[in-house]
Amino acid sequence: FSYSSQTGFIPLKAKVNQDVYVIVPNFNNIINQWFFACCDGHGVNGHFVSDFVKQRLPVNIEIAEKLYLKYNRGQDSAAPMEPGNDFKSKALVDGMLRTNEELINQSFDTNFSGTTVVSVMLLGNKLWCSNVGDSRAVLARKTEESW
Repeated sequence: FSYSSQTGFIPLKAKVNQDVYVIVPNFNNIINQWFFACCDGHGVNGHFVSDFVKQRLPVNIEIAEKLYLKYNRGQDSAAPMEPGNDFKSKALVDGMLRTNEELINQSFDTNFSGTTVVSVMLLGNKLWCSNVGDSRAVLARKTEESW
C-alpha cells in the first residue's frame, strides 16, 4: 500500500500540508481486516482538523463495530451474524458521526476550517467505503500490461 500527498499552493506564501493518511492492519484485532483513510484539511486550522480525525476516526469506528458485533451475537462471539446485517457500513457511519461530535468540542476554531475524509475497510474480498466531502477512493488493479 502506498500514499502520496502534495501541499496546496498559495503564491508567495508558505502553506502547511493539511493532508493526512491512516493505514491500520488487523483493524479492530481482526486478522486481515484493513482500515485506510485519507483526510484533506482546509481552512486556517485544517491541519488540526485532519490530524484530529486521523487519531479519532479509527477508534470510533472500532468502538461502533464492537458494539454491533456484541449486539448481534450477544455474548457468543463465535455465533454467526444475522443474514443481510451490514454492520460494517453502520460502524463506518457511526464512527464518522461520533468523530464529528467530538470535533465540535476541540480547542481549535473549526468555524471556517475542516476536512474531507474518505475511508475504506477491507476484509478478505469485501470492501466498504465511506466519504464526507469531495474526497473519493479509487479501486485499481495492476496487471502485467497496465493498471
